[in-house]
Amino acid sequence: MTSLSIASWNINSVRARIGIVEKFLREEAPDILCLQETKVECGLFPKGMFEQLGYSHIVTNGQRMHHGVAIVSKVPLADIRKYDWQANGEARHIGVTLP
Repeated sequence: MTSLSIASWNINSVRARIGIVEKFLREEAPDILCLQETKVECGLFPKGMFEQLGYSHIVTNGQRMHHGVAIVSKVPLADIRKYDWQANGEARHIGVTLP
């Protein structure tokens, strides 16, 4: 099995910190980055920057101004799951399988 590097970041607004995220990805280059507290709806997630850096596999579970999680990956993701384990509509949970 090939090794993977995975990073996790409670970003507290991905759009407000996009420059810092880009710097981190250029310097550290993890294979997968998991983000919490993205605070952005799925359709407004800044996919372009991630794709330009080779993170072409992107899964989001977003919500305007609150919560939100995302996984951006250089490797394919499968069996994408969005959960609402708290049954309150908050976008806090996401899952994938690495094929």
